[in-house]
Amino acid sequence: MVKLEKNKAFVIFKKPFEKEFNFLSGPWIKTNISQKPGEGFVLAPFDLNRNLAYHIQGKSKVINSFPKNIDSLIKIKSWKPLKSNTDYKDLVDKALINIRKGDFKKIVLSRCEIQSIPKGFELGSYFEKISAAYPECMVYLIHIPNEACWFGASPELLGKFSSENIFQTVALAGTIKKSDFLNGQKWTEKEIIEQELVTDFIIKKINNLSPGLLSSRGPENVETGDLIHLKSSIEAEIAQDVAMQLVLALHPSPAVSGIPQKKAIDYINNNENYEREFYSGFFGIIESSSEFEFYVNLRCMQLLKQEAILYAGAGITTDSDSGKEYLETSNKLNALKRHFHA
Repeated sequence: MVKLEKNKAFVIFKKPFEKEFNFLSGPWIKTNISQKPGEGFVLAPFDLNRNLAYHIQGKSKVINSFPKNIDSLIKIKSWKPLKSNTDYKDLVDKALINIRKGDFKKIVLSRCEIQSIPKGFELGSYFEKISAAYPECMVYLIHIPNEACWFGASPELLGKFSSENIFQTVALAGTIKKSDFLNGQKWTEKEIIEQELVTDFIIKKINNLSPGLLSSRGPENVETGDLIHLKSSIEAEIAQDVAMQLVLALHPSPAVSGIPQKKAIDYINNNENYEREFYSGFFGIIESSSEFEFYVNLRCMQLLKQEAILYAGAGITTDSDSGKEYLETSNKLNALKRHFHA
């Protein structure tokens, strides 16, 4: 049994397809992570030019059960982020004008939704529910006292680097409800092209930094709860000294930003009308100087005192329909929301 201490930063996480909880608590810093931090857990923002990352320093350990006193120790800010006063469908329609003019190939637009935390809600029980519902995801809860508290269950690997100098990542794009897929709904050209754009972007970034052994498999259908995605798995042999450079070159990938990458990031910051902060950033564990495992911060929420702010986005391309994209974000928001009362 782990004992949590007041005013200490901590993170609890469960890696994909593993049953054990992992726990890390210790001192924390804010960093731009231009160089890889030491051992510990990282929570990085969507735009590293606008916000700093959190780094909890230390080594994680396996724990057999979820800490019982966790809810009482969490200290959370009382403020709320600026709500978007822009209708999401209008936001998509505006982006489509720019895409069809040729300014972008793709823009990923997001929205947030505030959900009241129900009476009797317990983080330990909720963590276990989400872990059971999404065994293929990296599930985490991070708490920086009086600074931040975020929870997520991400299906998207940003970068995993091993001591054998193997870098692994995925291109994940396209979403269909599982029930619709089982009833015969097929991938459209829009979703296939969206996935190809992400795959091509990743391969180009890898080749720019470390040309050499590279393999790509997919796309294939992968299931995350009640959603189906298209995924390509990409692996490359790279030098240790460029591994973190590659993570920073990939982030934020077109799966959460767009193409062209820099131009899409600027468009998102200027048009979404709220600060994404850590939504569509990345998080994960640094085990040693030659091993790390980072995931894109999707299917996530920011915890406040009595509410949770949930986030979701959709990739907009020339064939997008604003009504369908809104429905896609609703399905993604529901991944965490529906388990509040389950």
